[in-house]
Amino acid sequence: MGCCISQFACCCGPASCALCCSCLPPVNESTSTRGMYTILLTFIFIIQCLTLIPDLQNLLEEHVVNISEICQQLKSDSECDMVVGYKAVYRLSLAVVIFYFLHVLLTAFVPSSNHWRASIQNGYWGFKFLVLIGLCVAAFFIPTEFSIYWMYVGMTGGVLFILLQLILLVDFTHSWNARWNGRKRGQRNKCGFVGTVVVAALLFAVTILGMVFLFFYYGWQGCTTNHIFLSVNIGLCALLTFLTLLPCTMKRNPNAGLLQASVICVYVVYLTWSGLTSEPPEEIENLLDTLFGKTMALISVDTSTTTQSTAKTGQVTSRSSSHAYNYTSSCRPDPAFPQADRIASYAGLVIMFIMAIYS
Repeated sequence: MGCCISQFACCCGPASCALCCSCLPPVNESTSTRGMYTILLTFIFIIQCLTLIPDLQNLLEEHVVNISEICQQLKSDSECDMVVGYKAVYRLSLAVVIFYFLHVLLTAFVPSSNHWRASIQNGYWGFKFLVLIGLCVAAFFIPTEFSIYWMYVGMTGGVLFILLQLILLVDFTHSWNARWNGRKRGQRNKCGFVGTVVVAALLFAVTILGMVFLFFYYGWQGCTTNHIFLSVNIGLCALLTFLTLLPCTMKRNPNAGLLQASVICVYVVYLTWSGLTSEPPEEIENLLDTLFGKTMALISVDTSTTTQSTAKTGQVTSRSSSHAYNYTSSCRPDPAFPQADRIASYAGLVIMFIMAIYS
């Protein structure tokens, strides 16, 4: 009976949630609150992943009003399902932003955990979930015209969140490096030092392989924009590693090392990959196929002069020559695997979820 009352107070009252079992250890209020927010973020994370499933995208397109209008504006029927899925992720993110913004307004400048407004942070979880679900549903009925402005807000927030992720990664790797090297205990651990060097070497190997694969799949001849992105990021990774090895850096921060640089370099590879999959495909002319096509067209024209149907053959060769001259390809991997771009989207959601939980 007491368990039911406590859980009811957690859902509808100011009390924090607890483990309702005598065999489990007691849970602090702060730990319980973090656990509930983790469940809430996991709930939203799963829904966002589900909206990227093609079957659910078709369901949204059929039943949600005006969600497919952006496909008509972009004149993209073949990729409409993917656009609808990304738009759904934006709408759900808007609901989460509004939810936490209201939370900030209600709990700003709370002096202590005993204040009555602190109960808004630690309790009323049933009402919170209902409000969040209501905001998620309402977000899908916002007019399409608002989506353009929200995308700019989302890009700005994405930049700020990337900077926050970098700060969290640096903080995480500093703690990791200090723990393995024994600096927190005031003594140097040789085994831990070797471990950090091995992990850093593996991460640098992943960085090099990642950049090689990105150049192989996105850095074709003529893909100038992709070449610039890849070259700049490779240079920044090399500069970061060089600055980490400088004696003045080690003197100013003894906890600095290759482990931090390797983790950031791997993260830069991911960001580069995500950017290359998100940009509009750059169209290039395939020079080899064009020359081959022109040569075959000229041969066809030459042989057609010896036949009786010169006019008809001329029309055919003229079209083949025009087709050969206008042959283009995009700076993307082989389209035989159309789900390749979705992998970056899922990876981004996973990284965002991990960083949000770690923070």
